[in-house]
Amino acid sequence: MSGQNKYSKAIVISLILIFILAAYLRIDFIRSADHHMSHDSIHYDAMVRQLLEDGIYAFLAVIYSLVDYEQNDPLPWVRYMQVLLSLATLFLIFNITHMLSNAIVGILAVLLAAVYPSFVWSNGAIL
Repeated sequence: MSGQNKYSKAIVISLILIFILAAYLRIDFIRSADHHMSHDSIHYDAMVRQLLEDGIYAFLAVIYSLVDYEQNDPLPWVRYMQVLLSLATLFLIFNITHMLSNAIVGILAVLLAAVYPSFVWSNGAIL
C-alpha cells in the first residue's frame, strides 16, 4: 500500500460497516417509532411556520419550504436530515479521535457513538 493512503483498507471497511449500522439504526428508529412531539418540538414547529410566513429562513424553515409544509408533513424530512447530520458527526468523531490517538481508538469511538441509544434517539426528536 502506498504511503499516500491516509487509512488502511481494514479501517475503511470497518468505517463503512459502522456507518451502515449507524444509518440502519437511525432510519429504522425514525420509521418504526411513533414520535410524539414534546413541548419544545411543538414550539419549534410553530416558530418555523411563523418564520416561513414572514419570509425569514432558518435551517428548519428551508426543509419545510422544500417539502411544501402546507401540503405535506415536513417532520419526516427533518428527521432524515438529522440522520445525515448524525452520520456526519460520526465521521468527525472518528477523525478527531484518530488525530488524538490512532485509528483503532477512532474505530472504537465511532462504533460506540453509532450504537449509543441517545445518539440514535435524538434523530427522532425535532431539535
